[in-house]
Amino acid sequence: SYYDAGSGAPPDYQNNGSYPFRVYLGIGGLITPRFSVLLKAGYGNSFHSDDGFAAVSDASYNMVLGKAEVGYQFTPFAKARLGYQHDFQGTFIGNYLVEEQIYLGYDHLIASRFIAHLKGDYRFRRHEGFPATFNGVPMNDLDYHVVTLGLGVDWQIKEWIYVGIGYD
Repeated sequence: SYYDAGSGAPPDYQNNGSYPFRVYLGIGGLITPRFSVLLKAGYGNSFHSDDGFAAVSDASYNMVLGKAEVGYQFTPFAKARLGYQHDFQGTFIGNYLVEEQIYLGYDHLIASRFIAHLKGDYRFRRHEGFPATFNGVPMNDLDYHVVTLGLGVDWQIKEWIYVGIGYD
């Protein structure tokens, strides 16, 4: 929900509340001692409410979700993974965005307690549920591409607790 959504702001600036829901069924594990796989399929719905703002669409995401990832352990200290994910997110522009993500990651164990991470990804985002106009300007589809690179390191304090730092 949006705080004070009916505060008198022009309708073009008001968004509908939502109650996002996701459910998955999947499997993950080792195919061989070095090769792993993760497969998840599910359903998602953003459940956007019609708060009575005529200029705002009450369109909701209502379809399939999925993730597929393969991993390969080069050595006892080095692992790479490649994956794809289809998901949705809430957004301030329109009601939600649909995101297609492809990623490649590498993890390396250092001195038996530190894990260095390197991850790159490409995301294609498409906004949905626009009002007909925004601030008096007709709205069109908004699609964009995002490329990120992330670096980080985790310190394994105990078998069950990690502390890490990273930058994307």
